[in-house]
Amino acid sequence: MSEIQIATNDEVKEKINDENAVIIDVRMSSEYDMGHVPNSILIPLEELENRIDEVDKSKEVYVICRTGNRSGYAVEYMMSQGFEKIYNVLPGMIGWTGPTE
Repeated sequence: MSEIQIATNDEVKEKINDENAVIIDVRMSSEYDMGHVPNSILIPLEELENRIDEVDKSKEVYVICRTGNRSGYAVEYMMSQGFEKIYNVLPGMIGWTGPTE
């Protein structure tokens, strides 16, 4: 399997309104409700396997969590399912300085 690609929080800020990019938040809904990246889609890590078909493989996919651990697992799984343009966002929400909803 190829190496996990990394995206910084600043790179993700540039993708918030990009129609060719999808931002997936894999935290729990309670964490998401406290503040999340605008236009991000909540798919908690434990639901990812059952909901992966909701994510468009043709787009750039940025996966974020609190610190990069859960998103790392999510990216590994999604790569195993054929996702190629996929990035683990580091350092994640713990270091997010962009807008939140």
